[in-house]
Amino acid sequence: MQHGTGGKGIAQRCYAGGKGGIGVGTGGGFVDLRLNGHCGLRAKVGVSKAADTARGTIHRIVQNLHLAPAAFSHIHACMDMRYGIFCPVAKAAEVVASRWTPLILSELMKGRERFIDIQQGVPLMSRSLLSRRLKEMEISNLIERVPQGRSHVYRLTEAGNALRALINQLAEWGSTYRLPYLDEQDRNVSYLMYSMRDFLLHGRLSELPAKCVVHFEFTNVPRRDHKLRNWWLIKRDGDIDLCYTDMGFEVDLQITADLDVLTRVVIGTASLQKARIAGDVVFSENPRLVNKLINALDLVEPPQMRLLRVPEQPPPPTILPMPLNLRKSVKTTSRAA
Repeated sequence: MQHGTGGKGIAQRCYAGGKGGIGVGTGGGFVDLRLNGHCGLRAKVGVSKAADTARGTIHRIVQNLHLAPAAFSHIHACMDMRYGIFCPVAKAAEVVASRWTPLILSELMKGRERFIDIQQGVPLMSRSLLSRRLKEMEISNLIERVPQGRSHVYRLTEAGNALRALINQLAEWGSTYRLPYLDEQDRNVSYLMYSMRDFLLHGRLSELPAKCVVHFEFTNVPRRDHKLRNWWLIKRDGDIDLCYTDMGFEVDLQITADLDVLTRVVIGTASLQKARIAGDVVFSENPRLVNKLINALDLVEPPQMRLLRVPEQPPPPTILPMPLNLRKSVKTTSRAA
């Protein structure tokens, strides 16, 4: 069977049993899949093409053949993922060590199941790349896609859950040997704000008043970048929202901060007390709420490195509240449709 693609045909060869598989070739490198050890699927693309082209070819063929992605036990992108040896470290790294995969695993291990919840934990990752990586993880048997209502959620398989200890060891190693040496490239205001919301959601949120609004303004973020310079944490109804647009609520506490300094304070490599003395973190006059927020975020003195561990056991699914401004735009779009 031949299919024309850009002037070059793609040949598919099907064999029964364990002797062969489904082969796809256009020259160059390969992408291999094994279907429960009984048949294989191989994509071969020109050397000048990216490995993602080969993976895209695989996904299209899987869809055309009506084969469930979860049926595949493994995927190998030879050009950038396979090591070509039977070392167990190499075989594990082929699946787990691809870019963004450990971070996605970490989000899933925290109980994030919906696409939008996972995406909030990887703010620099595009939707298309996240979607593609989730498909690869599904084919690699790290996760499964489970229907839920009119949509679906992602859940770790037994193989995926078995990586919890590894992800925690990576977090501990990173906290010890990498976090103390952050530079400007590691500065990300979105991740800082979502991290603080996570700390509150999974920590001492109850210590804050039942209803309160905290406005953060980062002095070293350009004023033209309003969506990055200003953020609001809004607690109400036992939950906490994060918003980067002023929704008109009365502010109970104003925090003006240097982004780099507050990041170091939150992860525990800098002292909040010293930052306040230096004027790098300034609170408005509400000492009672200031103390409650400091306790809720567990910002101790002297500072202690915060270990960003995932739960040892699968937690209940965590559904993060959509930012209020984004929620409003979604409703507007729905009405327009």
